[in-house]
This record gives sequence, C-alpha cells and structure tokens, in this order.
Amino acid sequence: MYFWFSVNERINMKIPLFLFCCMQLLLFSCNQELFIDELSPSVNGSSVQSDGSTMCIDLGTGDWSINSVYTDEGTLYGDIYDLEGHLLSGDKPLCSEGLVRMVSRHPMVDFVLERNRTDELLLTVKENPGGVAFPLFIVVGNQYEARTINLSLEPSEPYRLDSISYVLYSYGVRDSLSFANGDETVVVCNSHSSQSLQSLIYPFRNASAWIKFTALGREPLDLLGTDRPLVHIPVPSDFWLILSDGTYALSSEYIPVAISEQLKSFSEKVTVPPLQSMTIKTKCWYEEKSIDCTLYVTHPRTRRKRQINAVCERLDPVDYTLYYEAIPE
Repeated sequence: MYFWFSVNERINMKIPLFLFCCMQLLLFSCNQELFIDELSPSVNGSSVQSDGSTMCIDLGTGDWSINSVYTDEGTLYGDIYDLEGHLLSGDKPLCSEGLVRMVSRHPMVDFVLERNRTDELLLTVKENPGGVAFPLFIVVGNQYEARTINLSLEPSEPYRLDSISYVLYSYGVRDSLSFANGDETVVVCNSHSSQSLQSLIYPFRNASAWIKFTALGREPLDLLGTDRPLVHIPVPSDFWLILSDGTYALSSEYIPVAISEQLKSFSEKVTVPPLQSMTIKTKCWYEEKSIDCTLYVTHPRTRRKRQINAVCERLDPVDYTLYYEAIPE
C-alpha cells in the first residue's frame, strides 16, 4: 500500500508542472505579430502654425506607413524624396512606406512631411496665404489598423503685390451682351396735351462699367489673401486701352467702375404723341474685353517670388435699346 501511495503522490505533483509547461509552449508558439505596439499618434485635432516651424508626431511604434494625405478637396499630390535628397517620384499622391521626405505641390499651401525615424513624422508648414485655415488629413497604418491624423493649418501672411503688367495693345472682344446694370424705366406723361411732347432720355445715366480678375494658370489670386491690393486698371481710349488714373481693388468678382461723363450725358430725344402717356424702358448692352495681365508677388517672410498669370475682364456699356409702352387712360 505504501508503494502505490508514493507513486500516486508523485503523479499528482507532476500534473501542475506539466500543465505549466504546456501553457508556456502554447504562448511561445503563437504568432509574435499579434503583440505589436498599437498605433497611437501623439497629435490629433491640433492647429499647426504656418510659420516654418516643425511639429513632431510620435506614432508610438515603427510598424506603419503613410497611406494617404488629403484635404477637403481630395488627395494631395507632391514630390517624394529619399533622405539623401534623391527624387523617388514627382507629382504623385503623397504616400510611402519607408523613410522619405514629401513636398506638397498644392498651389496654396507649402508644407513638408518627413519621416527620418521609424516612429516619428515631422510636419513643417512654410506658408498658407489664403486667409483661412487649411484642413489636412494624414492616414497612417499597417496591415492591422489605420489612424487618421486631423490637423488644421493656420493662415500665414499673404503674398504682396510687387507689380502688375497688362498687354494693352492686344485684347479679346466678345459680342455685345445684356447685363443687369444701367436699365432704367422713365414715365413720360402727355395725356392732357393736344400736342406732341419731346423728352430727353439718358440711356447711360445709371450705367457703370464692371471689371474683375481671373487667374489663368496654376497660381491663384487667393495668394494675395482676402484683403486685395489696389491697382490701376485698363480703361478705353480713342484707339486702344490705357491705364486708369485711380485705383481699384484687384477683385475676383465684378466690381463697378465709373464711366466717362461724356457717355453719361449722352441723350436721345423721344416723342410722345398727344393725349398719351408712355413708359420708356432702357436696356444697356455691354461689350466684354479680356486683357491679359501678369502679377508679380513676393511672400514677406519667406521672400519666395511667384508669378500669377491672369486676365482682366472688363464690361463696358456700348449700346442700348429703348422699349416703348403706352399707358392706358
């Protein structure tokens, strides 16, 4: 009996040891990739100053890649370099798996994303001159998870206008068009007279010229910010265009421009039959001129110079139509 008792006792002592060894074996046989560090960006929902300073984003692990970079307008493109400065791809969507430096090609925002360590991402915003915050989204991830880093790039100083040049001797002219400006209604009463009544109508008395600027190339007028500079504008002369004496805002929307006093004082004599009253409506017709121009601008902090190719679109009243309607007694 003593022999069998000691054997059982030994077996019972070995069972816990056996289970412990099995558990250890099971743990070490598991896929070690299941124990990777979690992606945890140190920055999210933050505002970034557009003054050339650098923000460091710690990802908490080295197992990640930049999947995409986008804004509200869509995917952002740029040039991708290795850390030695060799171009890997140009004007491509911003994404990469390794240690790289990515330079944005967005016309309004100049920023650089650099990964020179496996667990960090550096963001440097050099300028955002548009006058409003620029939303930036960076998607990082690996085969197990993805995280979106939401950032807001604060506005920087706008570019300043150095000079503007026009091609005054060559411009495009569009056929006359109706424009909702300068139309006037005049009522002439002659209902109590037995004689015809002559009256003067001034078709351009309430009319104005209109002007706006539109960028033609990649560089937008928004580089100048929301408070646009004042510039001399093209005005008609006897044979071609000349520059105005006064200055007007360099606007992307039509703004009114005064016309000559000679045009305002132009009149047409109309005759109203006896014993009648008439409503006379004036509709002005405008000619559109397109004048090519170039704006030379400089950023006050970075001293970066850029060139904006644009067109100055001018609407001038050149003709009119009178519409007559008798007023019943």
